[in-house]
Amino acid sequence: MTITDTTALAAKLYPELNLKVPNSVPKVVLYAIAGMMELTAKLNGKPPLLTRKDIAMFSGLQQNFDISKARNELGFNPKAPELAVKEALDYLMKNKSITGA
Repeated sequence: MTITDTTALAAKLYPELNLKVPNSVPKVVLYAIAGMMELTAKLNGKPPLLTRKDIAMFSGLQQNFDISKARNELGFNPKAPELAVKEALDYLMKNKSITGA
């Protein structure tokens, strides 16, 4: 599940949160912002929060992991992503006082 999918599911399950799926930012804008942060970092001697290398490395990144070994050797049988997210959101909504929300 992507962050967008998770946000859309949360918005559907809990409309009272008024969640919206954010628009994507064009890569050229991200590179410009990262470049400005790098320049500012050089001037003030602090590390930049975002670099052009970060944009290049993580833009469009997809991480898919093979869990077949865990299934075969450990009997691991994970829940469907949608169910896991729903259960996590239900827990967080029921325990707002614990989470500080």
